[in-house]
Amino acid sequence: MGLSGGFGTVLLGRMDTPMADVVKMGDQTDGSWYYSADGLAGIADKANNVVAYQTPSLGGLKVTAAYAAGEATEARRQRQAEQAERHLLHRCHR
Repeated sequence: MGLSGGFGTVLLGRMDTPMADVVKMGDQTDGSWYYSADGLAGIADKANNVVAYQTPSLGGLKVTAAYAAGEATEARRQRQAEQAERHLLHRCHR
């Protein structure tokens, strides 16, 4: 759900995060790596209860900012922390 006008666009609800949008622009794998434990799982993902704002085109550039109200359970926070740690360890051991 959203509202758009000369001021830009305001969106509400469940949607991709701005990071997911950026990753998808250059992704050649159709999302196969960034939803894995070695990729950006939890970072480039969909989020609930998002309030997002996208500027109007500024010389061809649009900027998006978003905030997602935290409903994460402790288990999800732990899982995301573990995924981030695995990602960092994987990168460090290459």
